Amino acid sequence: MLVWSTQIPIIPSRTTDELLAVSKKWLVGSPHSPWQETDFGDLPTQDLATISLDGQCVSVAKFSNSQGEFCGFRHEWQDNERRNWTTDICGWRTAQRFLTSVQLFCEVSELGSDLPQPKKPYIVRQLIEELGGDLDGSFAVSDTPILLAETEIDLAARLLRGETGNLLPVIYASSTWRNEPAFDSTELAKWASGMAHVIVEPSRRFSFVLASHVDRTNPYEGAVAICWPHSRKQVRLFPYHFDSSREYAAEITDVVRQALAGSRPDSRCTWAFLRELVFAHRIETLRREGKTSIEEYVSTFDAELAATRKQLENAEQEIGRLKGELARSQQTFRSQGDGPLNLGSEQDLYSGEHRDTLIFALGIARDHVFKDGRVRHILDATLDANKPTGERERLQKAIKDAVDGCTNIDSKERRALEELGFSMTEDGKHRKLVFRGDDRYTFAAAKSGSDWRGMKNWISDTLRNLFK
Repeated sequence: MLVWSTQIPIIPSRTTDELLAVSKKWLVGSPHSPWQETDFGDLPTQDLATISLDGQCVSVAKFSNSQGEFCGFRHEWQDNERRNWTTDICGWRTAQRFLTSVQLFCEVSELGSDLPQPKKPYIVRQLIEELGGDLDGSFAVSDTPILLAETEIDLAARLLRGETGNLLPVIYASSTWRNEPAFDSTELAKWASGMAHVIVEPSRRFSFVLASHVDRTNPYEGAVAICWPHSRKQVRLFPYHFDSSREYAAEITDVVRQALAGSRPDSRCTWAFLRELVFAHRIETLRREGKTSIEEYVSTFDAELAATRKQLENAEQEIGRLKGELARSQQTFRSQGDGPLNLGSEQDLYSGEHRDTLIFALGIARDHVFKDGRVRHILDATLDANKPTGERERLQKAIKDAVDGCTNIDSKERRALEELGFSMTEDGKHRKLVFRGDDRYTFAAAKSGSDWRGMKNWISDTLRNLFK
């Protein structure tokens, strides 16, 4: 079963020999590998060679024709739990591009054995570091996040519309009101390197401007859109669904991994395609040389037949898996897309604002309908199934605590309010406080308060406007 997969554009000036050299280096450098550099011998030409050592098997292939240069490196072994692992590293190089693929397969030998959570093969990092990632559409392949500039609104809009021409998926991280993503983007970029580009908004203001260019369909306030190549389809993830920023980033990475494992790679950059080229060449060579030995033909055709059968088995397994994935995705789509409400044009000013506000409003409505009627039953069921994020209540308490008991907004109170998302400017005898960049929520406070009642009134007015 295919459990991990990606295809990476490499700098075209690199060669297939260099790709195979990095593949050997990866295996020789593994702490779990018995292989040494001298075990491999010379590279084959227009052919495939297989070597066995301590129960492990390595196959190396090279071939070239009018379509370009092809190479492959396959490593097969069995772990202590009798799980069979196969790693395929393949390359297809032309004058304009050099596409490499890494695929990891795992098959269990015993009924009831579980597949482990696959990790990204270390070879992916080596390929990027030693051969260099090429430009993929509008973005360079790397292990660092791409930080958008305030002027790159058009690029962000084209990305969200699926118009940037990239091969790898894009993880688009919107900015929180703190003008930063809701997780460590540097860490996520390392986790997702070779799998996806990590694109980061520069500020919350950027998100507001972008909204008018994409009909307000952009993610915002820390949400993430995972954008698939050549498509407007996206997966959205939200920070309030996770207990920590690290858990949030890990889930984003896993969504991309699962999607890549379920996608169809370019067939010209797979071990199956390379093997077919080699076997077809062998048969043609036998025919051209006028070989009459039946045994030679039988041996070659048997190898081709075995390879075809194996490919068919893998395809049938993949079809079964994809049917299951399709059924689950359709169920998820129905549960998410056929909901009773379409959200309007308003964006969240804090994580989970729409969710918490609707739950708050439904709770009020619940107490004003006939308690044994159908409406009450629907509202009860909805409230039981949807719990608030808690951010709404936390913000209310934090705003109150920041200035409660004082008569004026001094430096201490100002820092606390700015931490909560208020920006503050001077306006004559008053201070203007704007909540999270939205001018509709501007609150005036006197520079010098005469008593505590002035701040009490400010708290009451602010909380009423933002939360009631």
